[in-house]
Amino acid sequence: MGTAQPVETDSPQVSWTKKYPSLPFLLIFILTILTIVLATLAFGKPSRWLGHAIPAVIGIILLILIALTGAQMAGRIKFFPVRKLLLLHKCLAVTFSGLVIGTFSLGILLMILHNRPILTSLHGWVGLAVAILSAVQFFMSLGVRDRASIRTSHRVVGYLIVVLFIVQVFLGMGAAEIFEFLSGSE
Repeated sequence: MGTAQPVETDSPQVSWTKKYPSLPFLLIFILTILTIVLATLAFGKPSRWLGHAIPAVIGIILLILIALTGAQMAGRIKFFPVRKLLLLHKCLAVTFSGLVIGTFSLGILLMILHNRPILTSLHGWVGLAVAILSAVQFFMSLGVRDRASIRTSHRVVGYLIVVLFIVQVFLGMGAAEIFEFLSGSE
């Protein structure tokens, strides 16, 4: 991964992505480790939410791979020794989008089956936002032939998905603990 070392530049106004090119990946790495540790700590408890949480951890791993392949295509890092990097990036992104939309649908279905109100928590609304942004990212990428025309919006939406997805995982872990407390299981 490397550390976020400043890069010398001639221009007085340099964006933080050029000045600290590895900072986003360092932050993603730290948040991923923290999420995995928290999921591991919660794994020992009898939980009803693991079927919904395991895809979240898989999603974080996919997000890391998507971010790394995207950064390599932009020339910011050298990580994957593969020839068809765009194809790998697309396959990972399609898998992630399917996983997010499927997991969100599973969460909604479980709430309906347990006669619980849907979209009454921040976890539900952030999940909806992540699912919609993932679908937008997916269709935006498929529908445009000239990648340069959507590069900036694709990157911004991608980073927004990363942040919201990590927030979603933490909200879900908190929601699971509250659900277990209210249902009386320990």
